[in-house]
Amino acid sequence: MDEIKINIIPFYPNELGLPKYCNYVQIKFTPNEFIFDFGFVDPIQVNDTTDEINAEIISRVCMNHKVGKLFLDAFKDNMTKFEKISKKINDFERKK
Repeated sequence: MDEIKINIIPFYPNELGLPKYCNYVQIKFTPNEFIFDFGFVDPIQVNDTTDEINAEIISRVCMNHKVGKLFLDAFKDNMTKFEKISKKINDFERKK
């Protein structure tokens, strides 16, 4: 089967508004999709002595597994390009 190439041009509606900063993401999945909850954690809360902090969820993005894989590949490619012109981002251990 011949591969069909389509040039997709992004359209940004006015309702989208300004970009929103996030420093937190939680990723979940179901048998049919991946769910990304992007949020913001106040850095001041992180320095407090409490064991629980709140993350304000800013946006939820759902995608099927095929688009999720394409997203992962594109993100890795862009991270590699970024690290070549900027600096290597060190890996860190995440609390589980």
